[in-house]
Amino acid sequence: MDERVIFSGTGRVGIVLFSSSAPSEKDVLRVKGLVILDDNGRERMLIGYPIPDSKQRFRDNHERVIQEWSAERGGDGFADRYKNEFYNKAEGIVFLNEEGYDRMAIGTKIPDPSVGVRQFESAGISVFDEKGHEYAGFGLSKTKDGKYRTVLGMDDPEVGESMHMFILEDGSRGLQIVHPNGRLLLGSGPKDGWVFNSKEDFVGVKEEDKEGKTIWEQNALKSVEK
Repeated sequence: MDERVIFSGTGRVGIVLFSSSAPSEKDVLRVKGLVILDDNGRERMLIGYPIPDSKQRFRDNHERVIQEWSAERGGDGFADRYKNEFYNKAEGIVFLNEEGYDRMAIGTKIPDPSVGVRQFESAGISVFDEKGHEYAGFGLSKTKDGKYRTVLGMDDPEVGESMHMFILEDGSRGLQIVHPNGRLLLGSGPKDGWVFNSKEDFVGVKEEDKEGKTIWEQNALKSVEK
């Protein structure tokens, strides 16, 4: 065992013991969940698989969620979906603000955004605004047929899902920028891929209107501008 002497600024001497051996069983803390409090006793970090229930977490209070989110998310229809379809827990860590809203989730399974249920279960990171609405995230999802999808996304209030970098299960990869008049796509995709919606293999740039109609594109594989 290697012993090293650590000198503090007060002149006191402390000895820290370092060992190359693995910790013994009595040194291992095994718990099913942890709740971290701030200086005022508010629950601010929930850790677990799944995270523990919290009296202060907004998303654990269904009546409060329905009252605050229903009007902007679909009324009675939203209330029913939230109760029966949404995944509101997490397997990992959720950080809360002082009012109990989720501000960040990190885990092998993260909560659904307020706009609806995720298409596929995702492992990654979600960042929420001060009212618990998802604004950014990075995730790895597995489709029903066992393929993987990797997405880095950012939202804005005007258009919602505004910018995405993606690698999809069909081989498509690129950047999507959504704006008030449509969307701009940059990247590559296979023939009949659902993102670039091209009848040929595609490598290039494409602009679509709000209805999804192509108004301009440049496919480097064809070297012909439309």
